[in-house]
Amino acid sequence: MMFLEKMKNVLAGPAFPERDYTLSGQKYAHIYAMAADLRHHMKNEKICCLFTEDRGISMAAVLAALETGTQILLPYSFSQRVLEEIREKYAFHTIISHSSEKKRELPKGVQRLIPHLSAAPSPLHMNTDPDAPLIIFFTGGSTGKPKIWSKTPRNLFAETFYHAGKLEISPEDRFLSTVPPCHIYGFLFSLLLPFVSSASVHRENCTFPEEIRALLQKASISILVSLPIHYRALKDSRIPENRLRIALSSAGKLEEEDGDCFYQNTGTGPTEIYGSTETGGIAYRCRAKGENALQPFDIIDWKIKDEMLYVRSDFLSPGTARDAAGYFRTGDRVCAAEQDGFQLLGRADGIVKVGGKRVDTDEVRETLKQIPGIADAVVISLAEASGRENILCALLEGKCEGEILRQKASGRLPAYAVPRIIRFTDEIPRTSAGKYDRQAILEILQHK
Repeated sequence: MMFLEKMKNVLAGPAFPERDYTLSGQKYAHIYAMAADLRHHMKNEKICCLFTEDRGISMAAVLAALETGTQILLPYSFSQRVLEEIREKYAFHTIISHSSEKKRELPKGVQRLIPHLSAAPSPLHMNTDPDAPLIIFFTGGSTGKPKIWSKTPRNLFAETFYHAGKLEISPEDRFLSTVPPCHIYGFLFSLLLPFVSSASVHRENCTFPEEIRALLQKASISILVSLPIHYRALKDSRIPENRLRIALSSAGKLEEEDGDCFYQNTGTGPTEIYGSTETGGIAYRCRAKGENALQPFDIIDWKIKDEMLYVRSDFLSPGTARDAAGYFRTGDRVCAAEQDGFQLLGRADGIVKVGGKRVDTDEVRETLKQIPGIADAVVISLAEASGRENILCALLEGKCEGEILRQKASGRLPAYAVPRIIRFTDEIPRTSAGKYDRQAILEILQHK
């Protein structure tokens, strides 16, 4: 079925009106009713900010936006400060939220829009250009100043339809997510994917290990959408009698040991999804199935040139720079591997010059993590005051006496690749999406 025909079916109305979209009782009829209510308020708005983690309201807002053409902003954090920062670039006047979130203060001049069920769940129509920006993501918190990537209806739903078929999602599936919808991975796999499949999803994020474990065991969850940090937290959690058939991991590298432990505890090996906000999904692998290399999705065109990965697909954001053939350079260094896949070699932007020598910060990080007592590490480079040289800095999660660590590092790394500044912490700061919080890390590293 062609893309526009599939979209028409999605907007026509619920196939199962009385089926639960969220496990807390928001039925598919409710989602369409809220969308019908929202479209009347959004039709004169160019931009609205979606200021809620409620999946039912979020999905209703997306449906309404498809009809009205209103762009939806997804802030990377739910705070007044972040709203004010975003308003400096996008002059929105309306936020969409849940009634329980009325206590959150809003910037002056911003009104709150809470969808109601008073409207009938009538069919919607796609009046927007499928290739025009619709959803705006802020990939903030992990790299300092937030980056902004827009996604079109085709970007988002073409990928969703693909995964629905590849993963064989059915209306009987029940999703649990530890990833907020403001993250592209959470948006695709815990908002759109359940919806287009007439499946059900836990309404809110679940981040505490015991809560995740309890729901996997007692709520008949069949699909887990999670992050490497949460798989690590579940390493020692035995989860008997679960009904999990798919476990997904993205937004960072899943350590092999953490994936193996989850497989032993649940009988389900995590499938890693590789991609980014700007590229959408690119490839996958499940080590429990013997897949060591990343296997590109069969809908993706890809190539390797000078160790750099290039991709071409309907998932690419409209703002990506592409070559004459339509390929986007991802910024990841790769090499070809078995089964027509590839292995990641690290980020191209992870290469820095220290004392005139080429240093791969990813390689330094992996080396430091092999030292006993070190559970995790972040390695970054900072410019010296003169701006003519880079200083390697490391924030280490764990315990090891500083001089002992330097001795061990010196035995494994060239002298110029041993970080000059080393700090220790009980836990490396992360964002709500599970990525390293660069700003918080810099504050620790620069504190004397």
